[in-house]
Amino acid sequence: DRLRSRGLGDVYKRQVNEMAIAKFTTTTTTATATVQQNLMFDTGWQNISLVTGNSFVASDSFAQFRLLNNVVHVRIKGLNVSKSQNGNQVGTLTPLFSPDVSLYVAAHTYSSSAVNIVGFNVRRDGFMYVDFTGSNTRTNVNANFTYPLN
Repeated sequence: DRLRSRGLGDVYKRQVNEMAIAKFTTTTTTATATVQQNLMFDTGWQNISLVTGNSFVASDSFAQFRLLNNVVHVRIKGLNVSKSQNGNQVGTLTPLFSPDVSLYVAAHTYSSSAVNIVGFNVRRDGFMYVDFTGSNTRTNVNANFTYPLN
């Protein structure tokens, strides 16, 4: 199906008509677009379900996740895990947004005397915990990472 004119309007019509994510139908007086597959999805920032004993170190601290276009974003700032079980547990992501494989990413703790690199684990069931190898600071955990949702 070739277009006779190469004007901007015709190019736009052709692109919309061929979009795989929508069905576009027209009559002489109306045009209707129907979504067939939503590839653009955003949950907005949601709070992570924290384990008992965790707290935040400041009023601007948070532990959140977000699903944006099939990519999960996790951000944690100023989380005190020292009073959780084993002194290293964070919490659990919503199972629908858990990774398809266990993840191990770099995170850090912060104190007035040092910044320490720690390992941050996310299991396939969404449960998260921190490896504090060599770090005594468990009161200010910080992490930012993303992964695709399969």
